[in-house]
Amino acid sequence: MPDSFYIGYVDRLPGPSRRLLRWLLPLLALLLLLSGYLLVTAQQFDASRFDFGNVQTFEGTFRSNPHPHLQESNGGILLLVGTGKHEADLSDVDGLGPGSGVRLKGTLIMRGETRMVEVVAGSAELTGDQVFQGLPVRLGPAQFDGEIVGSKCFLGVMNPAHGPVHAACARHCILGGVPPMLHPGGDRTNTPILISGLDRTTLARMAARPVTVSGTRWSLPGLEWVEVSSIDPVTP
Repeated sequence: MPDSFYIGYVDRLPGPSRRLLRWLLPLLALLLLLSGYLLVTAQQFDASRFDFGNVQTFEGTFRSNPHPHLQESNGGILLLVGTGKHEADLSDVDGLGPGSGVRLKGTLIMRGETRMVEVVAGSAELTGDQVFQGLPVRLGPAQFDGEIVGSKCFLGVMNPAHGPVHAACARHCILGGVPPMLHPGGDRTNTPILISGLDRTTLARMAARPVTVSGTRWSLPGLEWVEVSSIDPVTP
């Protein structure tokens, strides 16, 4: 029986070792190439975050237009959303209305200056009487090119969260009541635009595609959005 034990001062490796080396070297080269690719693509991920597992307490004045949100005492805006692909359900809070003081628990989702809270079910409670918040101010007509996205994933729950790879998820989020947004111009650094106006089915059908959105810009203190009147696909 041949002896496959390798002695360091012998010129040739035994047969099994030579075969192993022929497989090992290409594998190492492939791993190096893959590592380089991951380093490059990792830098292309969006600057967003989801503080998973870090439940905090948030407090502010509740407003429902155009989508449920809190305005904090410092003027900051916190969009509200439920768990999974669902809208925030605050129906168990008796007496809740626009202008109500609300305290709730949830997890922060953040992209740039745009923030959202995934609300812990049953955690919301009133903290004071309703305060009149004023009527929305019409800023005029608006038209933007971009991509319709599901705000929850786009702001930080998933990364990346736009383009064809995320189309199915965006549609399910929008159909579930997650506030839709327009990612303008396809530039990852652009601030997303909150949108309203069209029904969920129409918006979901147009998600993750280049579109032109036309409508009216509105504002409330600390918040702007576009009430969409028409949406058209952009043809190459």
